[in-house]
Amino acid sequence: MHTIKSSSHISNTQEQKNYISHILTPIYSGNGYVFGLVRFLGKPGQTHIMISEAIEERLKRFNETINDEVNIARRFEQLLQALNEDIEQIIINERQFPISDAQIIIGVIHQNQVFISGTGNLNALFMHRSAKQRYVIYELSEQLKDNGELSWKKLFSTILDGELHPGDIFYIATKVSAREITQGELQDILTTLPASGSLKRISQFLNSDTVYGAICFQVADEPIIGAPKKVNPVHSMNQLDKTKKDTAHILGEETPDIAGFISKITSPIIKKLSAPGTRGYKSLAKRITKLILQLVTFILLGLIKLLVLIWKYTVIGIKNLPGIIRTGSELIKEQPSPKERVNKTINWFNSLPNITKYGGLALIVIISILTSTILLVHRSAVKEEEQRTFNTVVSNIEEKVSASQASLIYDDSAQAKIHLQEALTLLQTLSSDSSSQEDKIDELDAKLQQLSYDIQKITPVDLSTLAENKDLNLTIGVQIQDTIYAISGKNIYRLNELEGQWQEAATQSGAIGNITKVSSTDSNEFLFIDELQQLGRGDMSSLTMNPIVSGVSDMESISDLQWYNGNLYVLTASGNQIVKMRPQGNGYEAGTPWITSTLSGTTLSSARALAIDGNIYVLSGSKINSFLSGREQTFETDDISPIMDNATDITATDDNEYIYILEPDEKRVIVFDKQGKLVAQYINDELANALSIFVRETSIIVLTKTGAFSFAANHLLK
Repeated sequence: MHTIKSSSHISNTQEQKNYISHILTPIYSGNGYVFGLVRFLGKPGQTHIMISEAIEERLKRFNETINDEVNIARRFEQLLQALNEDIEQIIINERQFPISDAQIIIGVIHQNQVFISGTGNLNALFMHRSAKQRYVIYELSEQLKDNGELSWKKLFSTILDGELHPGDIFYIATKVSAREITQGELQDILTTLPASGSLKRISQFLNSDTVYGAICFQVADEPIIGAPKKVNPVHSMNQLDKTKKDTAHILGEETPDIAGFISKITSPIIKKLSAPGTRGYKSLAKRITKLILQLVTFILLGLIKLLVLIWKYTVIGIKNLPGIIRTGSELIKEQPSPKERVNKTINWFNSLPNITKYGGLALIVIISILTSTILLVHRSAVKEEEQRTFNTVVSNIEEKVSASQASLIYDDSAQAKIHLQEALTLLQTLSSDSSSQEDKIDELDAKLQQLSYDIQKITPVDLSTLAENKDLNLTIGVQIQDTIYAISGKNIYRLNELEGQWQEAATQSGAIGNITKVSSTDSNEFLFIDELQQLGRGDMSSLTMNPIVSGVSDMESISDLQWYNGNLYVLTASGNQIVKMRPQGNGYEAGTPWITSTLSGTTLSSARALAIDGNIYVLSGSKINSFLSGREQTFETDDISPIMDNATDITATDDNEYIYILEPDEKRVIVFDKQGKLVAQYINDELANALSIFVRETSIIVLTKTGAFSFAANHLLK
């Protein structure tokens, strides 16, 4: 049985737009854990809390029933069945919300076996360490998804099981933006730090407002057990010598191993000079160089040993210095002065034969030159090897980039992502020792960033200012007869694109409140909902705004409204419905429910906006639902990164083949075609302040609290 270490981390639990909780408890009967991570999108409500508490209660009771005799697989199935029944009953009794808002993973680890089940879009990674000490990574998120129709009756329908081995890592967490931390960075942290440290390190990469929850398990390496191996005497002596050196180094008592250093440098060079492969003068030069190098090495080693011996006796003399001072103070007085010692040394040197003097000086010069040459050659060889390794990694990265680009040509974004991730992992291994290497790393980083943008169809855009007034506080916009108007309270401002300014329209208003929702018609008029939840009409020809008769004031809530083909369609999220109102006199009738059927699990309780082009598209923050003639149609969009989590507005018209989504949290405008295929993602920091978007022939106009800006829509230019 392996030792399993665990850790959990939750940040921003007070975030108002999300609910997140977790449970991680050791199994009472042995080595293992019962765990769960729960996150709900949308504003937290009583239903979210009740479901989370039901999961926690069931997991605790499940833990109490586990022992060595129990069939874990069967008991886990029973747990899921009971949870499905509990959650279905809660949904029946309480307010429903979109099933896509539920992101849950629960599981158990017992005797190195793991069983998990879940729903939603959490991140689940299983990292298996192979025999070659490399990690094989499995993403379990897609495998947890139900291939059939997901419903509240069977929220947990898929079970994954496996075994944990020493070195394995199991990680579940909420998904975070790739712009905060890449998948490669996340995996590197998980494989290099302990469980608790890795989660804290990951959280340091995230923005302060990012909601993050995670649970991590790491299987410790097995301790070495069994009978001791036979002892090799030679190995033991070498090990003893190494231990002595290590101990001396730790205690600070080791003398500099200069002789070993010289031998380490010269041995490879002598070995290389001894290698066959040259003839003639080259062979002769090699033999002479080898002979000189061996001679110099021998002399250097002899001199160094002599110096070491002198140094040792000097140390002994210093240690005995107090005794020497006490017993030989009179001898000190008889020692020659420094000047006399210098003169004596000079006389001794002059008395040497000329051949000895000049030969010794020449030898010292030769030794200095050869030592410097050896060091330079060694340093050059090391740098060449480092450069060769650097070039190899760079070449591999460029091959991965080319493979990823080739996959994009065939529209295989999944394979392109795999090649990109491999290239990012390789890039993390590069380090620079020169400005040219640093420039190359920066170049590769920029190239991979651009490739990531290409895969996700991300295009950074520059915004052009059409008009801006810092004194304004605009809340909503509407396009009437190709002219854009912005509304602040009951005041209306016309965008004068030629003069680049906002012009206030001198309108006359009846008994209306501040305008909150608005929709244009096919004339010079617009319909609106005010803060009193009454329907009104604005006429830009007569510059008047007045309330009109309708049934909207009796609705529980209004999320959005759209005028289409003479009729008014009102989205009421709390009523889980779209109400169709036909014109009646100067106003509109009370209206009738327009939606007649939905797919299993669909709810509009968190719907925010709608757009109409014959079909009606309803935006619920993280999902788009499509309806035709009152019946919901199957409509799936491509996966995008970062995932769509808090979109606020949707635009689609019958004269345009695209659907446009505004998501200020991610500072982007997302474009899908009407089959759900991702076409483009336009990003700019100013989009964080966007209120509404309007589509022109080749550009997109963005409305903020103080101004209007535009950028070129490349997909329309193509």
